[in-house]
Amino acid sequence: MFYPLELQNNTLNIPNFEVEKTTFKDLGLREAQLEEFLASNLELLVEDDENLLLVGQQVRNISSGRTDLIAVDENGNLVLIEIKRDLDDIKSRKEPF
Repeated sequence: MFYPLELQNNTLNIPNFEVEKTTFKDLGLREAQLEEFLASNLELLVEDDENLLLVGQQVRNISSGRTDLIAVDENGNLVLIEIKRDLDDIKSRKEPF
């Protein structure tokens, strides 16, 4: 069944449903919880025909910064995954992306 979608004042309106915009921070979730969830469910980050292999978690770089998750794709490319709950967390990051 198709439901027409309408966005008004950060609220997605679907007949008989209402979904309000929120952040992981608003829900009380910590970055560590999101990291564990994504580490166990990397398939959520790629298309159906793609795969990622987790090779590191909380890995220090040469600048003493940390990368939340490091994966390798099917072509051998490194994929760095940095997790932030909302815009405030992004702004408070000390090292550049």
